[in-house]
Amino acid sequence: MPLVGHPSPAQFAPSAAPQRVVGGVPVSTPSPSASTVTSLRGRERYCSGGAWVGPAPGWPKPPASATIENTDVSRVRQNNLSIVNTLREKYQLAMQGAPPMKLKELEGISNKIGGLFVFLNNTGAAAGADDENTITEPVVEALVTLSDCLASGNTPAVNSILLHLSQKHWEEVSYWFPALKRLARFAAGG
Repeated sequence: MPLVGHPSPAQFAPSAAPQRVVGGVPVSTPSPSASTVTSLRGRERYCSGGAWVGPAPGWPKPPASATIENTDVSRVRQNNLSIVNTLREKYQLAMQGAPPMKLKELEGISNKIGGLFVFLNNTGAAAGADDENTITEPVVEALVTLSDCLASGNTPAVNSILLHLSQKHWEEVSYWFPALKRLARFAAGG
């Protein structure tokens, strides 16, 4: 016998569509079979009114076989070759002095920096290149400055440039940035 003034247990039974609370207001959550797909890393698109429009295009990815050693850099602009040369030099130095337990980490660094080289190579290609797989000019300029600072051993400037890249250009650099940061740490002797 239900108590007067108290809700019945049936009111607490789960409904057909699960609900979540946003700002104190219950919102229906689509079932897994719904056509709405949520992409990773918050790359959903929103209209100017704040309504969710749908997932953004996927992240650009270079070929999985791209590494620091084997990536084609024939179309990298002449003034950007310092990026490739410095990163390859720092990688080779890190490989020579690395203990065996760090070799797997360096292999991952090689794959991601190889992806950076693919993007640099596409940036130097003809004007018809796919804009999604290129690097914008402000990021390239920051990378040139970063490579100069790495070559001269200026660790505070390297950290400053890495901070700038992560704060201002994260969408563009997120694929290869963690590897670049780890390589800078190896180059600094850490």
